[in-house]
Amino acid sequence: MNSKMVVPSTEEVDEIIRNVQGNAEPDQAQFIGSPLSGMVSAKTLMDKQYPPMIELVPGMIVSGTVILAAAPKIGKSWLVLGLALASANGGFAFGSVKVEPRPVLYLALEDGERRLQQRLLSLGVVDPPENLFFITDPTEDVPTVIDAFLEEHQSEQPLIILDTLGKVLPTIPAVRNESSYERDYRIMSALKALVDKYYGSTLLIVHHTRKMGATDAVETISGTNGIAGAADAIMTLQRPRTSSEGILFVTSRDAEEGEYQMAFASNGSWTLTGGSVDAAKRAFEREKRSENLDTRSQTILDCVEQHSSGITPKEVTEITGFERNIVDTYLKRLLDSQRIQKVKRGVYAPLTYQPELTETEVQEVS
Repeated sequence: MNSKMVVPSTEEVDEIIRNVQGNAEPDQAQFIGSPLSGMVSAKTLMDKQYPPMIELVPGMIVSGTVILAAAPKIGKSWLVLGLALASANGGFAFGSVKVEPRPVLYLALEDGERRLQQRLLSLGVVDPPENLFFITDPTEDVPTVIDAFLEEHQSEQPLIILDTLGKVLPTIPAVRNESSYERDYRIMSALKALVDKYYGSTLLIVHHTRKMGATDAVETISGTNGIAGAADAIMTLQRPRTSSEGILFVTSRDAEEGEYQMAFASNGSWTLTGGSVDAAKRAFEREKRSENLDTRSQTILDCVEQHSSGITPKEVTEITGFERNIVDTYLKRLLDSQRIQKVKRGVYAPLTYQPELTETEVQEVS
């Protein structure tokens, strides 16, 4: 039907087609009405201008659909509550990373308002931010609530925290003959589609990990791969229940992968070890290198790591007091296990070692 609610003439149809072709990109116009109508050339793609990626937490977490998975009762809800406060205030996420202020909706589907109030008091909140909101018992289905908040704050790069996904999955009916994977992927894709409509917005989905361990952090996420497959980024939080130290693993389609050592305080706050993203990453790497080391190995590793430009076995012997043959043996073990590196004959250095450039090399680089 045309604007007069009648079937358009052949001439009108031809005019419509010409208009569509005129508005299409040059390499697409010839394929209007063809199965190849969505095709774009590499040249056209490279000529396009896209806005920069928005980081929720600079250096760690980009905007989009993000999953945080962890075992029950290790502090994941405390972590996202702290992030919600920092994001609403424009404060410091994880105790040290400055973030931009934005409206935040925390869908705390496993908590009541009393518990939320107690947790805010525990975190030292006296003057709560005006743009932090909570819903514990939605009156509408959760996707509708998410869409409404995103639309209301679409120009402000809002953050929505869904805690937890397990509370939402049972409320969404399955489709006939649909597999578990297909259902998980359909639900996650629908949630992601809501977020993708609004530039810079973020949906942080809290979820559980499996009881059985896995070598890949992503494989620990409860449910099928359809849950992780539709997300833009995945975070997994690990912490032994008897320890105050934890590890946050982050992997993303659009940002660098990272593993960060964190500390969980008695008041419920999570902070990056060392007070920065880089320091927390180094702390994790150091902890990993020290894993399963005996006292002598640890002492010699510490000695090498304290000499960023390299150290000789003789110097290690003088500093540690160990006999030379012991030092040689343990240096070789550390080298074989890739905990240190040998930068030249008789000189060992930390894995972070960077050789100094000669004057000629500096000129070549510049």
